[in-house]
Amino acid sequence: MKHIIYTLLIACIVTSCADVPEEYGEQEQYMNITDAESVFIVSNSSINRTSSRSDSTANKVNKLFKLTEDGAVEEVILTLEDNSTLTEIREPLSIDSIEGYVIFTFGPDVIIPQTCYLVNISTGKINDLGGVKRKCPVPQGFSKQAKIFTDEQNNLYFRYGDVDNPNKTNVQRVNLEDMSKSMYSPDTADVMNFMVDSFGNMVYTDWEEAEVILRKKDGELYTLLNGENDATASTYWIGLDGNIYIFDVNNDTVYRVTIDSNGDVRKTLYETSTAIMVNADTEILKLNNNVVFVTYGDYSNITVDDGYNFKSMDIPFESITNVRVSDKYVYLSGDKGLIKIDLFYDTITQIYNEEIHDFDVTSNDSITFSYKNVLGKINENGDVTITHHVDDKITNLKLIK
Repeated sequence: MKHIIYTLLIACIVTSCADVPEEYGEQEQYMNITDAESVFIVSNSSINRTSSRSDSTANKVNKLFKLTEDGAVEEVILTLEDNSTLTEIREPLSIDSIEGYVIFTFGPDVIIPQTCYLVNISTGKINDLGGVKRKCPVPQGFSKQAKIFTDEQNNLYFRYGDVDNPNKTNVQRVNLEDMSKSMYSPDTADVMNFMVDSFGNMVYTDWEEAEVILRKKDGELYTLLNGENDATASTYWIGLDGNIYIFDVNNDTVYRVTIDSNGDVRKTLYETSTAIMVNADTEILKLNNNVVFVTYGDYSNITVDDGYNFKSMDIPFESITNVRVSDKYVYLSGDKGLIKIDLFYDTITQIYNEEIHDFDVTSNDSITFSYKNVLGKINENGDVTITHHVDDKITNLKLIK
């Protein structure tokens, strides 16, 4: 472990955004994140406010902050068409990101989702995705990474709890060119899990039907697993060859699903008796020539598919809380800190021994992390820098640049 360098410890710096930048215009909705390196939520339980709630959430206030590229911590302000700031009337509940965009959920308090925004990182422009009854995108079990997919046609896909149909979760498609939104899953489906490939073919789990279904890009439906196969516990991913793979958990079998140029679907056996450990909380990531399966919770191993077979790798944790990949390594946080895994040499390096709540990593191995009210960085050499102390607990830390 490299030495720890303590730099300036400061309380949250809140900047005023009363003046709207000229480039946005008075009538546009925007968020001042164009200079942000990362964004996060600070949950303040000491602020008094009037509330009809009698429970412990009544006096909690969430605020949205950014760590700028210059290293400053500033409050993120949302300005509406009338120049009012949204942070005065609604609170951030969740943050999720995909290249070029951030998705935020806001609500009237810390537990009730109400509005979903898609924000362009380079311009700060806000696109209102509508009212919601659940966080947007809808979280996947205990996973900290919401499932968000894009295709070759510049469409964005995510699970959505529509305010008009709060008892079901559907998959929404947003075209990033004209920001049009449409339901991509059948209106009868209650989507528990899903995945979309680069062509727009979607695999999803229908909770009510207990089936795993392929929705081809032309809209045709094809059942991959039915209820007899314990389909709701199964999962799927895009393999190293670009094809769809599905794990039949009941039979401990992985199938390859191909769609030919005529649209014909074939499901063929890929491997039986695998070492794979998956459930609804499993994070599936690609790193070079490997597919990595990491399950949150009380696990002390991960699974790796190198294109030839599945193998299990033991890790020095009793529980796993988060996972990220850079261009070279897998990073895992858990009950015993933060580790770096080199899949080429099968080595594990402990790089931080203290508990971490959230973390994110760049492609070249620069890490930003949070624990309670502490914000810090770990560089590619393993040097740890505690950069800021803020007033209250940091949650939902996301690196956006």
